[in-house]
Amino acid sequence: MAFVPLNIKSATISGDLVDLAHFPLLALITFAAFVLIERLRLSHRWRLAVAAGLSIGIAIGIEMIQPMFSRTASKVDIRLGLLGVFATCAAIELWLGPRRRWLQLGYVLVILAASAMALRPIYHTWRDKVRERRLGPHYPFFADFERDYEINRWHIHGTKERRGSIETVSEHASRGKRSLKVRTPGHAWNSLGHSFRHHRWPNAKAFSFDLFVTDSLSKVQLQLQDGSDHRFRKWINVKRGWNTLRVSLSEIRAQKGADLELGNMRYLSLSVPKRDDAHVYYVDNVLVIVDTPP
Repeated sequence: MAFVPLNIKSATISGDLVDLAHFPLLALITFAAFVLIERLRLSHRWRLAVAAGLSIGIAIGIEMIQPMFSRTASKVDIRLGLLGVFATCAAIELWLGPRRRWLQLGYVLVILAASAMALRPIYHTWRDKVRERRLGPHYPFFADFERDYEINRWHIHGTKERRGSIETVSEHASRGKRSLKVRTPGHAWNSLGHSFRHHRWPNAKAFSFDLFVTDSLSKVQLQLQDGSDHRFRKWINVKRGWNTLRVSLSEIRAQKGADLELGNMRYLSLSVPKRDDAHVYYVDNVLVIVDTPP
């Protein structure tokens, strides 16, 4: 199963269940190894260490050679596999070694916490599907800056000495009544960024946002990045006044090295040329446009 080139999209519950299977699979391998090496006449602790070492090697090795079988290596799968190994080792130690009730209770609590972590991707997929139904063609909706907390999701990258600033204001809004005002200091690298965890873009067709330019700014660079560090970069020409900037998914995939995993999006940024003077611009209506079902 580890090497079969399954045709499962990342943003589906079935795909997440396949990922989750690494937890019980490595737990079973660890226990089987512990039982099978009994003939080596090792001590209890050494048997446990050998079984854990073998299982960890298997968990990492599977992911390293998966690209040879049309599969994608995943750090998430390794993490889930390691959780299965350590959970089994702890269970063996607590139930086959000296028994301490309070440690067994702690183990149960840890397993519950680990299970919650493992089930998070499935929860996120379910949540995204609910939001998709509610928001329709404007899903997933990054920002319209109508709520105060939205600005906390955005940040400015740059040197400490010459870093820009952001604030929500009630001017130049293309959707609602507010927008994000961005100031760049000039003659220094500055980037407006938005980070998110395991963001899913089901049925994505294009990425779009509105930009209001107040001065001589002539171009901006859009960057999109997924959890595997695949990046799409594009310089886009802009003019004074309103600009609706839209990048299609086909254009993103056409760029070499930018085969983004739409089920694991992590980061987007907007930057201006380093050698430019200071600029002020406004961002609003940031969204992913999706194909709506017939």
